[in-house]
Formats: sequence, structure tokens, C-alpha cells
Amino acid sequence: MPPVYVYAGGFAGLLTKAAGGVGAITFGRRVFVRPSLVKQDSSGRAVLPAWLLVHEAAHVLQYEERGTLRFLVGYLRGYFRGLREGKKFDTAARTAAYLAIPEECAAREAERAYVESRRVSD
Repeated sequence: MPPVYVYAGGFAGLLTKAAGGVGAITFGRRVFVRPSLVKQDSSGRAVLPAWLLVHEAAHVLQYEERGTLRFLVGYLRGYFRGLREGKKFDTAARTAAYLAIPEECAAREAERAYVESRRVSD
């Protein structure tokens, strides 16, 4: 796994809000997390949901495998394909298009596998 840099300050808040209120957004090895998702543990360290980090780490690996340009082109192509297939541009259609992006499907699968592995080991 390459190094992953997580940001949750003011800029991360603006970026996640501008991206439709998402929990996080990844560019290369940099993950920008909505500040409200970051909590402090008993020793004062910043903590974010592990499932979210797994999801975004999957995107980091996708960037690493494909390179920035190929990843972004493929991601946007998947989104616009979903919009075309839905033949609408309302909130429901945009959400469906986002959920159908192959890179998002793969990241959600990594997230599900992580959550399931935690259930089995608990």
C-alpha cells in the first residue's frame, strides 16, 4: 500500500461539500475527509471510520494502478454513462449514476469485505 495522506481541515470541508456533500474524496494519495466525520479518541488523536478509510484506500490503489489521468477519465466516463442510461439529471439519477461507477462499486466492495471481516473476527 502506498502512503496515504488524510486531510480533514477547512479545505477538505469545502471540497467534500462542493462534491455534493460526500464523506470523502480522493485525489491520488490524498484523501480529503468531511471534518464532521473525524472524532478524537481518549488520547486526543484524530480518528475516522475505518470503513471510510478502506473505501478511500481502494481509490488510492486505483490511482496507483491506472495513473491519475486514466483513473479520472474512467471515473468520469462511468458517471456520465450512468447519467445517459438514466436519461435524467435529477438527484435520484445523479445518485444512481454515482453508485454505478465501476471504481465506486469496487471501493464499496472493499468496504463491505472489511466490515464483514470485522463481524467474523468479533
